[in-house]
Amino acid sequence: MNLQAQLGGNLFQPEIPQGAFSLINGTINQQQLGELAGNFNYIDSIARLNTTPNSVVNINAAVAYPLQPNRTNTVAVQASIDNQAFVLLDAFTQGEIQWIDGNGQIAIAINGELNPQADTIPGLFDNLVANSAIKIENATIRTKQLNNDIKLTAAGNAILNNEILQVEQISGSLAESPFTITGSLPLFQPLGNLQPLNITLGPGRLNLQGLYRGGIDANVEISRTAINPVVTGNLSLENGRVFIPERREEQTVNTQETPNGQIITRPQQTQNFPIQPTFTDFQVSLGPGFRFTQSLPRINFRMAGDLTINGGLNNLRGDGQIELTRGSLSLFENSFFITRDRQQTVTFLPSRSLLNPQLDVELQTTVVDAPRFDRLQAVNSEIRDDVVAP
Repeated sequence: MNLQAQLGGNLFQPEIPQGAFSLINGTINQQQLGELAGNFNYIDSIARLNTTPNSVVNINAAVAYPLQPNRTNTVAVQASIDNQAFVLLDAFTQGEIQWIDGNGQIAIAINGELNPQADTIPGLFDNLVANSAIKIENATIRTKQLNNDIKLTAAGNAILNNEILQVEQISGSLAESPFTITGSLPLFQPLGNLQPLNITLGPGRLNLQGLYRGGIDANVEISRTAINPVVTGNLSLENGRVFIPERREEQTVNTQETPNGQIITRPQQTQNFPIQPTFTDFQVSLGPGFRFTQSLPRINFRMAGDLTINGGLNNLRGDGQIELTRGSLSLFENSFFITRDRQQTVTFLPSRSLLNPQLDVELQTTVVDAPRFDRLQAVNSEIRDDVVAP
């Protein structure tokens, strides 16, 4: 970091009439940050900062400091990011989301006054209003869990006011299926009389390679808060195929050296995700033509039915029944098929985990009798043993 500043004022009211900064060879999680440079000053207890046009983030900001009760403590920030910053998604999300290509731009404007009488940090920003606009065109992203490319296009506006996220409308397409987002969601404290955040996906065909490809129609409502959301709504899948991704074990360990020089290795505990959603009467419907497949062991089932999901991520419960209409299971060199003369069901009970349903499935296979003894391949001049044998 290069920093230059011209000092002025006096001991009781210092000032910086002019300053400049530049970041050289900056990295985030071992990824190059790109160019970041600009000018700043501090005059009349107001700090101002402007980045250069080629910076990875464009910022124009003015913030009053220190806060004083007898004056206006103004905050005015305008920031925008484009493709340079989207490339850093991989670093900021620790590899969870990767920006492959496309055009993207996000503009943010924050205006208001800081509250010097606030007792908490959130209260300090009560009077600030943040407006944002997003535009993503023909983007390709990749997630760590799927490890496959996902097409994304989105445009819209959102406002953050008094700790409430208000989405006017964000619409676009995700994996070739149209979506829209509207409504409001408090960040920390639940509030009544708010239109919940509503997310619609489809109707259309979703193409999430390696996870699901087929028809989808979803209407999801998110309420309570962004930190502890309550998820309701419905999801319909038909004429599609769901895949079970291959599980990739990532062995992360901590090492510790004992006083006698011995190295002890312990697995690192997985960190809990900070957002803990709770599902309330979330309806899932599997329509005609829905298939479930897996590569190892090889599974291919056709199924249909309805399911209601409740509970948190660590305690999901289901209520409903799925019928297996056709299908097969290949294990080693044997193939098993669903019998046709009875109903084959998977029943989900509220008293049992969603991952532990009650199975009532009957499979059949065909066994070919082996010969009583192996015969060596005969040559033309050889008389077969079973011809001369008594």
